[in-house]
Amino acid sequence: MGTKSLIEAEKCEMIGSSLSIIANPYASNGEVVKDFFGNCSLIFNVVTENAGEYLFKIRYTSGEDVGLNLQIGNSRQVIRCPNTGGWYDKFEETEIYINLPKGQSVLCITPGMNGGPILDKFELFKEVTD
Repeated sequence: MGTKSLIEAEKCEMIGSSLSIIANPYASNGEVVKDFFGNCSLIFNVVTENAGEYLFKIRYTSGEDVGLNLQIGNSRQVIRCPNTGGWYDKFEETEIYINLPKGQSVLCITPGMNGGPILDKFELFKEVTD
């Protein structure tokens, strides 16, 4: 893996009245975003030095099979978040590949049709190709 960007979920711009930040000692920064359902979203910017394919990882916990939607410009991807075995201390990661242009991109994450997981952090990796 190459360069890495870390975005804590609780540091994102939050839209929606259901969202809340709570303490969780199992989270990477000691806090998580919960109640991620309905008409809410998390928005954050990433800056890339080069256009290309990036690995996007999401660390979460969920007692049910849920999902997320990732919107980048006009591109939208659905992300599966399988049941981790609990809503508190059973964190896992899910990952997808995304294409990003050079420069700044705005990423918007919304809950899937059955709601979303409790979110800890997002990581963006640029794979080394040389």
